[in-house]
Amino acid sequence: MKTLLNMKTMILIGLISSSCVVEGEKETKDLGGLLNNTATIPVGVIKGANGDDIEDAIASGQLVRNDQSIVAVSITRSPAVKNYNQVNKTFSNLTGISTGHEDISDEFNAIKTQLPAQNDPTAYNAFSQIATVRLASAYCDIFIDDNSLNINFGSASNQDIANALSGKFLDAPIAQLDPSGQFESTLMSILNNDQFSYDEGRSVSSLAPGASKQNLAKLACVAILSSGYITMI
Repeated sequence: MKTLLNMKTMILIGLISSSCVVEGEKETKDLGGLLNNTATIPVGVIKGANGDDIEDAIASGQLVRNDQSIVAVSITRSPAVKNYNQVNKTFSNLTGISTGHEDISDEFNAIKTQLPAQNDPTAYNAFSQIATVRLASAYCDIFIDDNSLNINFGSASNQDIANALSGKFLDAPIAQLDPSGQFESTLMSILNNDQFSYDEGRSVSSLAPGASKQNLAKLACVAILSSGYITMI
């Protein structure tokens, strides 16, 4: 597996993505006519591609399907983290890449013991964050190389790329998820390859010196996938 993530870059992306905090709150989401009831479910459940995770929620009794069309569902964001299997499945559903892909399974087997086995947030530590970044990198390498965003990196602006990534992976606009604008600003800094400051005033002149727009898109992809918006329940 090829990757841009040397240890320093991995740590910086880990710091960037861990700065995202998901507060406890409820929101209303339109699930496209799959349901006609109001229920409370973890926010991560609705992130699957093609409704797969919604189907899992129905199968497990978290949601109830009926024959009518509609829905608003009340979603609870709670301070819990996904365990290693949930993280892997979520990344797979969002990117459309099989967990059985050789590069994915190799990376997952190498890092899964560093990810939480349960949903207890106290089990999530710095090693867990780096493991999450590594797994996200494996998915993003393939996702961007396969051009699953269907975007022309030669002509697309960095804002176009940020919009495409956030639209693909997040269940609401970034401005709604983070009204402060910090997360979107950070994504743009990654795509612009700006100087990054870390560790009480230390800095690097750019996140990935000399990186192509496509490779910077991989780093932005990793930052989104490994953020609390994706890894928390």
